[in-house]
Amino acid sequence: MGKMYEVALTVEGYQSSGNAHVTSNTLTIGGSGGGSTPPPTTGAKKEAESMTKSGQYTGNISSPFTGVALYANNDSVKYTQYFESGTHSFSLRGASNNSNMARVDLKIGGQTKGTFYFGGSYPAVYTLNNISHGTGNQEIELVVTADNGNWDAFIDYLEIK
Repeated sequence: MGKMYEVALTVEGYQSSGNAHVTSNTLTIGGSGGGSTPPPTTGAKKEAESMTKSGQYTGNISSPFTGVALYANNDSVKYTQYFESGTHSFSLRGASNNSNMARVDLKIGGQTKGTFYFGGSYPAVYTLNNISHGTGNQEIELVVTADNGNWDAFIDYLEIK
């Protein structure tokens, strides 16, 4: 059926002179009846606590925000995102657990695309601009790969622009 940008409901009567009162019109895209329209990529915001957690020490946190802590090398969170086009900017809100520089790598489709650096315990948002990646469904992973035992990375959300 392609992409749907507008939906209309039309009520007709056969050999009728009456009227119709429509009080509700629900359109469901997806489900068991057919294909689904992927969610829009631009402006997509994914909370870290709703991503799949991986690694021995990865866990939820409630301070300095509700999110996830990546405590050791290869601790990560990941999810699958549909991309219609192949270039986007990625903004990650996060923090370090102390004044040391925390480092979180962005991987898309298994390839490292950039690194976010958080230099303190106060939450901040950092952006990687114009990142090229594959289209269609891609696995996005945020992973700690250079933990030297001096910091932990706290992550809140990833936003795609």
